[in-house]
Amino acid sequence: MVGRYFNPIDVAVECGFHLSSQMSSPRGCINSLGFSGDGELLAAAGDDLAVRVWRCREGYTSLNVLQSNHGGNIFASEFAPHRNDLIATCAADGRVQVLTTERPDSPVLRLFTAHSNMAHSLAFPFQHSCILCSVGSDGLCLVHDLRCPVQQDASGHSATTGAGLS
Repeated sequence: MVGRYFNPIDVAVECGFHLSSQMSSPRGCINSLGFSGDGELLAAAGDDLAVRVWRCREGYTSLNVLQSNHGGNIFASEFAPHRNDLIATCAADGRVQVLTTERPDSPVLRLFTAHSNMAHSLAFPFQHSCILCSVGSDGLCLVHDLRCPVQQDASGHSATTGAGLS
């Protein structure tokens, strides 16, 4: 029916599904969910610029809140293949970051400043944990190699520019 709003939870209940767990963000919406390769962990990220890591076994238990250095809403979060300790994010500020769960107080490992506008999505192609691709509103698909040497930007942060695909 055109113009009618359906509440997804009401639809799920009507179809016989039940709500087993519920997560929330202190501020704003959650824009991205990403499972680790083994299905043990879930990363949730969004408007509050943090990545929340949850253990999926036996209900959802909050493990870490990783504060990113993003300057705008996080649109995507993805675990590196075969690694439960690395999570990549991209956001409205055009930056791509790689966070580690092993240092919750200082989680940002790598910062890629390549998109001139919002970065919307990212992926690790071919299950390779060292290569990361991102796309943004600037029309670019960029390839980031985590093995490349880290450079310092003007503010002293680690910053690397990705290579574009044509």
